[in-house]
Amino acid sequence: MANINRVKIDLAPLKAAKLPVFFIVGGPGSGKGTQCDKIVKKYGLTHLSSGDLLRAEVNAKTEVGVKAKVCAFVLFSNLILEILRQ
Repeated sequence: MANINRVKIDLAPLKAAKLPVFFIVGGPGSGKGTQCDKIVKKYGLTHLSSGDLLRAEVNAKTEVGVKAKVCAFVLFSNLILEILRQ
């Protein structure tokens, strides 16, 4: 499995801005994107999609993107093997 280095991020600017941060969670196809679009339109907030960000990194073949692709492949492979075992 790929070695992932954790990086400490300075959250001081985010905390100083005193802006709300919302996490919208749900399974694939559950409407997260649809709800986020409505929230953006109604309240003028910014929507950051972790999936969109990761796909952009993978497509750009950045170091993070390569690691994400390897991790996804390993995770997917392990899940398929688990299903086959059952």
